[in-house]
Amino acid sequence: MDSISQTAKWTPYEGKAASITYERRSEEVQLDRLRIRLQKKMQEADDRGSAPSAA
Repeated sequence: MDSISQTAKWTPYEGKAASITYERRSEEVQLDRLRIRLQKKMQEADDRGSAPSAA
């Protein structure tokens, strides 16, 4: 119980650092999702490009 009440008492610096860390992590997650989408699109394009040459 003490550890919970202690974390609520952040200094302004700690609050700002936590906010920046959270924002950075959110951006990393968003970038990972975009990379996955890009890889899927590239794979689809490769599949479409190789389909006529295989026929």
